Amino acid sequence: MRNQIKLKAGEIGSFEFTFFLKTLLPSTSYRTNGYFEIHISPPFITYSQTTDGILKCYFFFNVISADCTVSSNTLYTIFTVYTPEEYDYKESEIPVSITTEGAPSNRDNGFEISKLV
Repeated sequence: MRNQIKLKAGEIGSFEFTFFLKTLLPSTSYRTNGYFEIHISPPFITYSQTTDGILKCYFFFNVISADCTVSSNTLYTIFTVYTPEEYDYKESEIPVSITTEGAPSNRDNGFEISKLV
């Protein structure tokens, strides 16, 4: 696992979470749709593909998820992460990274934490 980095208000970086699963989280395929949502309150980021880059989610830092989305409302920032194709997980420790790639050259990849946090 990578060294922990704590982002302060106004800083840019990736998010990393570790989940401990008790039940099956199925793979995403033409038959199944495994996903989970992370609701974080208060909402702390705004995401735009134009300014932030393309949203990417990884399992174990190098296995790309089938899809991931981020949205915000007045109560939460919501990340929806879909399991990778042909990978399912059960009863294990799962590190998940959420970041952006391809941000404009004058900006780091990742999310900017709201200055109001």
